[in-house]
Amino acid sequence: MIGLLTLGTNRFVHLLCARLFLGVSQAFSGPAAHTLIAATFPPTRRATAHSIYTSGIYLGSAAASLSVLLSRAWGWRRASLFVALSALPPMALLAVSLRSAPSTQAANPAQPAALASPRRTVMEAVCDVIRVRSVRWLLAGAAARLFAGFAIGAWVAPYYRAAFPSRVSTFSLVYAAIVAVGGTVAVVCGGLAADMVTLAGKRPERAAWIPAGGALLAIPFWLVGIRSLHFFAAMAGLLCAYLCAETWFGATIAMLQGSVPQSISGTAQGLLNFVQVVSSLSPPLIGYLYRRGMPLRLLLSILVPSSYVLTALCFWKAGRARAAEAGVK
Repeated sequence: MIGLLTLGTNRFVHLLCARLFLGVSQAFSGPAAHTLIAATFPPTRRATAHSIYTSGIYLGSAAASLSVLLSRAWGWRRASLFVALSALPPMALLAVSLRSAPSTQAANPAQPAALASPRRTVMEAVCDVIRVRSVRWLLAGAAARLFAGFAIGAWVAPYYRAAFPSRVSTFSLVYAAIVAVGGTVAVVCGGLAADMVTLAGKRPERAAWIPAGGALLAIPFWLVGIRSLHFFAAMAGLLCAYLCAETWFGATIAMLQGSVPQSISGTAQGLLNFVQVVSSLSPPLIGYLYRRGMPLRLLLSILVPSSYVLTALCFWKAGRARAAEAGVK
């Protein structure tokens, strides 16, 4: 439907409405998908399962980078329609796979007894989630990490196209490979590492070290990627930054769902999605400062590393809080 709307529009407001409709329709999938994964996989495999699911984001982002070339060849209207139609095969696959899924998952006696309690209101469920101290720090860390992620997603392409104008087509291909390969490898490895920590069983809070350490390790590589005047050196730095920073998601989801009863894990996931509202302020903030005369390179060199430092601090605090909740000294 979104692709069809873009075919007939000649006004920005129509395109904006189509984009808003797309965002609203997609907002329901994340919490439901992660809740279904949590109900299907045991705690020792959840981080990996969440990471594999999340790898679709990086493959989609890579495809979005390639869509620039498609738009140049076909025009943006036909490219939008093609992208919209490409969603039909996975939608059909999802419908078939869900149809055969068991519907008795909630009746599993191994699930928390909270499932047998009276149904909570939305506000009661939200309060139950944010009452957990480790969850508050996890949400804060995710907000800081997503703040950097939105800034990178919105401004890294315009920066590199301006910094290396003769490499625009090359950048589209290289950046697509960096996002697809670097992002997928990092997120899956982060999930595997988190599951290894969970399988060890004695120190569950150590899963927080994965996003904290990844964020700190990504800083020098990010600065190389942004500050280098040589195209391939910049791309190498960007790839290494992705390999470090994108390890955060699987461990975060696993810790989040391990900190609350399964009956409110969907609400916890919804709150994680909600913090994106705050995090999504980074692209307009950078745009505002850029229009006020601040160089884009300087903005990306300051805001992204600062967000990574804050990310590491929040996840370290989340790990400390999770250890206290688990009774680990």
